[in-house]
Amino acid sequence: MADEALKTLLCLPGKHRNYAVEFPYAEEICKDMMISLMPCLPGHFAGVCNYKGSIVPVVCQEGSASGGEEAEVRQMVLVLRHQKYFLGILLYQEPYLTQIGVDEQIKGPEQQESGLWVEKAYFMWNGSLYSLIDVEKTLEKLVIFE
Repeated sequence: MADEALKTLLCLPGKHRNYAVEFPYAEEICKDMMISLMPCLPGHFAGVCNYKGSIVPVVCQEGSASGGEEAEVRQMVLVLRHQKYFLGILLYQEPYLTQIGVDEQIKGPEQQESGLWVEKAYFMWNGSLYSLIDVEKTLEKLVIFE
């Protein structure tokens, strides 16, 4: 984030952790999306949804899906896009836009947790810690077949 003075980010407040994505990757915030369970998906997936005729995998914002009670109901989903790949993120709260400067960025851990998200920066905003998701690397990590 040091290459630009301000970045426009979409902040995703969560239950336990807060995340953010760079705004150009946000394709659409869809309310009342029907998420369908898929039996063969790994635990961090909530299921899949239909987005403009495409089947899009939906991941839980914070780790694994909790027993499927979040699927098969209409939810709010943030659809991200990088090149030809789409990914939905099941949102727990309303996301919001903000501009973050270099002053809000903080030093993160040297070694990243081996979780779902590839994080590239950390910042404090309104008294909360946010992890900036590296959308490109996260999608590359999730792609199984080319």
